[in-house]
Amino acid sequence: MGADPDRGPANTPAEPAAEASAAARTPEPADGPSSATPTHIAGYRVDEVLALGGTSAVYLVHNPTLPRREALKLLTPHPQRYTQMRAQFLHEVTITAGLEHPNIVRIFNRGETDDGQLWLTMEFVEGTDAEDALTSGRMHPQRALHV
Repeated sequence: MGADPDRGPANTPAEPAAEASAAARTPEPADGPSSATPTHIAGYRVDEVLALGGTSAVYLVHNPTLPRREALKLLTPHPQRYTQMRAQFLHEVTITAGLEHPNIVRIFNRGETDDGQLWLTMEFVEGTDAEDALTSGRMHPQRALHV
């Protein structure tokens, strides 16, 4: 899944479990996501980092109550812009959750970590993103029109 965390869900959200400990949370640097990968976020077990961007990070996680893998997007705190970023994130999650289309991933859940970071989980779709397909030559004009 080649998710671009700054553009929201791409090909690529139960209440959060209480087991997420302070040691398992993502650090809160002002300059973007840290290279330290958390082990759990909001009760979801983290398997790997899928994408890191200026405003968020996307992780491959295991759902704590269902036997499936999901993509979890975690909003990264930026002290100067966080209020605006939170409002935009919540607005986009609400709109996206109401959409149903074969080329749009489903939003499963959303929430906030104990330390105030917003997150959402969405359908994980294995594969590549549109930019990779374009640069590799796999996205020809007819396919682009279909998608």
